[in-house]
Amino acid sequence: MTDKLQRTTGVLIVDDDLLARRAIAEYLSLVSDFTVQGAAATAEEALALVQDSPPDMVLLDVRMPGMDGIEACARIRQLAPDAIIIMMMSFDDEDLLRRAVAAGASGYLLKNVRAAQLIVALRAARQGLPAMSPELLSILRARSEPAGPTSDFPALTTREVEVLDQLYLGRSNAQIAAQLSLSVSAVKMYVHALMAKFEAQSRLETIARARAAGFQPSEGH
Repeated sequence: MTDKLQRTTGVLIVDDDLLARRAIAEYLSLVSDFTVQGAAATAEEALALVQDSPPDMVLLDVRMPGMDGIEACARIRQLAPDAIIIMMMSFDDEDLLRRAVAAGASGYLLKNVRAAQLIVALRAARQGLPAMSPELLSILRARSEPAGPTSDFPALTTREVEVLDQLYLGRSNAQIAAQLSLSVSAVKMYVHALMAKFEAQSRLETIARARAAGFQPSEGH
């Protein structure tokens, strides 16, 4: 991970709005650790670019003519499994957010995000942390507030509950490892186990499904 942070991260911008593509490119020009690897106006164009040269990161508009961003996310994931995919939304639509979370992207941002906030979010995603606009995070937490434990809550070990608690705090694998005195590889194993038990495609979806099934974070979170 250290080597990845030291080099420039190539970003593919996918948005049917020319002004939006230019604005994001301008944001990225403000820092030295990101570069625009390509730009596409449609999901189909993006897929061709990804197949030709897989990017490190993709900023992907949810609503586009033809194939939408959510379907494109799944296809990009097949072509470039290691790519970090950040979904961009014009407004805080709960249904779109639900579908985007299920698509397994690495982050979800509103398109009106400020330049500094965008860069912070992209750097967080690059380190394995959830990148999400505060407005979207509020929706995710609100709709997943449980009335109490349900029969959908899977059996978890004590250590899995501790790791799930850390995921809720938005901590990276390295931070969880330090907090729980585990190796990073062990944390990865627990995270994958949690994703499998909750039938989730991402860390954020794991949190949402756990909360909906009755997970209560530790006091003080």
